[in-house]
Amino acid sequence: MKNIFTIDCEEWFHGAGVPIGARVPLRRSVEHNTNILLELLATHNTTATFFTLADVAEEFPNLIKLISNAGHEVASHGYQHNFVYRLTPQEFTHTVQYSKQLLQDITGKPVVGYRAPYFSITKQSLWALDILAECGYTYDASIAPICNHRYGIPNTPHAPYVVQTKHGTLLELPITPHKVLGGSALHGGFYLRMFPLGFTSSSIKALNNQGKRCIFYIHPWELTNYTPDAPYSSQFLRWRMHHNIASTHRKLNALLQTFSFCSVRCTLQELQQTAEMVQL
Repeated sequence: MKNIFTIDCEEWFHGAGVPIGARVPLRRSVEHNTNILLELLATHNTTATFFTLADVAEEFPNLIKLISNAGHEVASHGYQHNFVYRLTPQEFTHTVQYSKQLLQDITGKPVVGYRAPYFSITKQSLWALDILAECGYTYDASIAPICNHRYGIPNTPHAPYVVQTKHGTLLELPITPHKVLGGSALHGGFYLRMFPLGFTSSSIKALNNQGKRCIFYIHPWELTNYTPDAPYSSQFLRWRMHHNIASTHRKLNALLQTFSFCSVRCTLQELQQTAEMVQL
């Protein structure tokens, strides 16, 4: 069973929600940490999908070329890590058109996938799916089928599905959830750092034994402990950014050694053929 490995290619200050133009020490770490991820993936002969911010691509075009030349898929993560539901449709259209074109210009390859910052395509921003289809995207990976204070559409399918938009169909690839402590968590990111490795491993194994894929995600900033404390960050956000980062590399190495992962691109045709149509 081929699981799907995805990376939200962004800086620590994007994840921390630092306002655009804020006067804080915006030291960049994404190049260094992405290279660590690339080495780890190469060690395990694994390809991944890098959902990349245009902000990162503008600053590090050679890094994006390196990712693409290593056989990984480069997809869009928007421009400056804004919540989709805080943008107007016109602003969102600009971000997805601009990021798509920029990444294609850098890599020389089509960009067909998108993931919203903070998984922020929710019930109030489903209009974004129409725009993605209109702008030529083939798939979206933005909807989390859980209830979270910032994102999520509960009771939506856990497996990939097809959505009919005003401009054609769009394949939706939800991050795979799992039950924990009476609630729901996702595979990767903060949840990988918070829970023991055995918890994540047993969950992926159970999915694969049922013939289901796990769609997993991580951020480059989660590889090293350089996440400065922004003075306007909440205590909870500061804790979440720093918590157990020292465990990330070890856990990723173990998962890549135990399970088979690949990019969205390597299994996209199969996903399109097997996904069912869903009305959101």
